[in-house]
Amino acid sequence: MLALAGVCFFAPTIPLTKLLVTRLEIFELVFARMLLGGFGALVFLGFRALRGRVALPPVAHLPEVGLAASGVVIGFPLLVAVALYRLPGSFGAVIAGLLPLITSVLGVVIGRERVSGWFWLPAGCGSALTIYYGMERIAFDPAILVMLAAIFTGSLGYVFGARLTQKLNRSLPETDRHAGGPLVIAWALLISLPLAILGCVLVWPAQLPRLDLPALGALAYLGFVSQPLAAKNFRTRPYSTTVPEI
Repeated sequence: MLALAGVCFFAPTIPLTKLLVTRLEIFELVFARMLLGGFGALVFLGFRALRGRVALPPVAHLPEVGLAASGVVIGFPLLVAVALYRLPGSFGAVIAGLLPLITSVLGVVIGRERVSGWFWLPAGCGSALTIYYGMERIAFDPAILVMLAAIFTGSLGYVFGARLTQKLNRSLPETDRHAGGPLVIAWALLISLPLAILGCVLVWPAQLPRLDLPALGALAYLGFVSQPLAAKNFRTRPYSTTVPEI
């Protein structure tokens, strides 16, 4: 159910990104959504700190937090925006359907998860249909390779995030046992916040004041929903973590 909720939260991400790449420069969009997500993470972690609960990552976990952030907070949004500058939004959304399979493969290889053969049969068939649909409806474009790179990058981020989530859920107090997922995505957004602030200072969205209400709503959704909420199913196993963005 968490994975399904995550998919539903993530579903508007590709169409909304396509809408915004026609209104903002690519780096303006990426840094703006990172900034919003980082502020959301600050609020979440601040509330936890006030309640005396774990809020900051232990130093030992910083490498895995950084790997998760590089995949789902930085790499995936940036590469998707670059790809959607040329690709139709509907095509990008369909190709993003390969994310679960790639995440599954990397979860088995990196996370050493065990998956039955019956899992791979429907996963492989669904991915094959996705590829067929995409290749049938659009001529080859180098942006397709960028989109595939985005999927691979996002999958890596999810695997490392899910692996860290499992460690956290085993170490947290019983009353806070399922907070690993929200903590990992909040930490990933938090350590990306300095880069987001620096990026926004350097390339502050000049078009931001001219955005209409739907475009501002799209940006808010990408910053506050697609990244923090859609990625909270980090608490699941890597191969069942099915949505990207962080």
